[in-house]
Amino acid sequence: MAADLGNLSIAQLQALIDSQKNKLGSLYTKRDQLTKQLNALNSEIAAAEGKAGGAARGRPAHFTKTAAVAKRRGAATVQRAQNDKSLKTYVEEVLGATKKGLTIGEIQDAVLKNGYTTNSANFKNTLYQCLYHNEKSFVLDKKTKSYKLGGK
Repeated sequence: MAADLGNLSIAQLQALIDSQKNKLGSLYTKRDQLTKQLNALNSEIAAAEGKAGGAARGRPAHFTKTAAVAKRRGAATVQRAQNDKSLKTYVEEVLGATKKGLTIGEIQDAVLKNGYTTNSANFKNTLYQCLYHNEKSFVLDKKTKSYKLGGK
């Protein structure tokens, strides 16, 4: 076939390329339709097994119930709290206002008092994760169990 392509004009080659692009486009469309059908089938399987949004047997882990599906089924969805600044920024402001350092409980109270909003069932754990994963910004004094700004 490669020898045949050498004898074709530029217009004929362009027509072949356009034909392949059209075929590829229709294959993408068909794949998208089949994916939607498969997702719907997986949802039906999960519902039949009594799993509200959980993984159905044989269902890949990346298939999860979206908020839209949850809403259609009447499941409650929790709106994530939106803040002007990140939790890390709030903590930096609170710790920047003190030299002695603060315990996690004191940081929690101060951050919430400064206007940080959360829907977390365990905000203290969320705060701990923020402090732990930003160990260059926040230093723990193990004797007093208080945090101070670090790296400054």
